[in-house]
Amino acid sequence: MYSYQDRMRAVQLYIENGHSVMASIRELGYPSRGMLRRWYKEYQENGDLHHGYEKKPDFTQEQK
Repeated sequence: MYSYQDRMRAVQLYIENGHSVMASIRELGYPSRGMLRRWYKEYQENGDLHHGYEKKPDFTQEQK
């Protein structure tokens, strides 16, 4: 998993490189094309990226 700073750096570089996926990946060495596009889409929709991950519980309280 990539940290918030890593993901923001990738998105900012993508924007600076004129939305060139390959130039951004070549410079950073990460992420994949699809992942960078997803991060950029999230950034466009929300104006920011999420900071953390929340794992959904495997079972509801009723199932327990």
